[in-house]
Amino acid sequence: MTSTFTTNKSLEQPANGSDVGFWDQPVNADFGAIDACLGGHTTISVTGVASGAYALSLAQYQPPNIVFTGTISGNLVYVLPTGVGWLGTIYNNTSGAFTIVFAVSGGGSILVPQGERSMIVSDGANVQTADTAFASAAAAAAQAAAISASETYTNVSSANAITTAENFATTADTVVLSSANATALSLANTAESNAESFATAADTVVLASAQAFAAPGSSLTTNGSRKNPDGSITKWGLATMPSASPTTVMFPIAFPTACLNVVVSLYGQPQNYDIGSWSATGFVLNFSVGFSQLPWHAEGH
Repeated sequence: MTSTFTTNKSLEQPANGSDVGFWDQPVNADFGAIDACLGGHTTISVTGVASGAYALSLAQYQPPNIVFTGTISGNLVYVLPTGVGWLGTIYNNTSGAFTIVFAVSGGGSILVPQGERSMIVSDGANVQTADTAFASAAAAAAQAAAISASETYTNVSSANAITTAENFATTADTVVLSSANATALSLANTAESNAESFATAADTVVLASAQAFAAPGSSLTTNGSRKNPDGSITKWGLATMPSASPTTVMFPIAFPTACLNVVVSLYGQPQNYDIGSWSATGFVLNFSVGFSQLPWHAEGH
């Protein structure tokens, strides 16, 4: 009567009626093996081991934790027997500029990163990390983290460049328009529209200093527009006035949705004018005294 042994951990299964008077030997050996299977570990030193493939012994793969130590001097492959399932951790705690691969004889293999502990599962033919979803998420997170929250995109000179910068910019990034776009409304309508659409409330689209907001009453020499942190839009400019009232002042670039308010002022002049109405495209100005130019600013979204 001959004992048989389990496939994965080689636990002895005595035949019926065998081991009379010394049944304790296989039973105790099995319990020792089961204990090792549940919490044991194997330490394998790679110091002085030549490059190549090495079959793991039962004593080495029976525990659920394998630790490789020492100085590695060549690429090594450690191989499970064909058909043996395994679930556990492998810690590549070696030094040296070479690799360790965990494999199944005649089947798949997986690289064990140096300095890392990996949870690995094998079905006897293939091996892979035990949680592939976690590994994929970690890779995606690492890729996202590679885009620094402090990056600045400079010399953005077209609508496509602004779009690209904003697609990759995080909420703390800054998009700086190039000096070529710094003069009065030299941005094309499409470029400004994209800048306003893609910049989130926490993003900053930084226009050149020539487009910095000027308060009513200040001397304005150019038109300008900006996206505010709360998502609203501020526009400003200098209207050239005709002799007849009323007159319609058109915004150089219309608000995407609506204009909410318009203010006009002329420093040192009595208030001989008022706003008749406004829309996303401009406003109507009534005046009783003629003058050549009038500073204005508008708010909208």
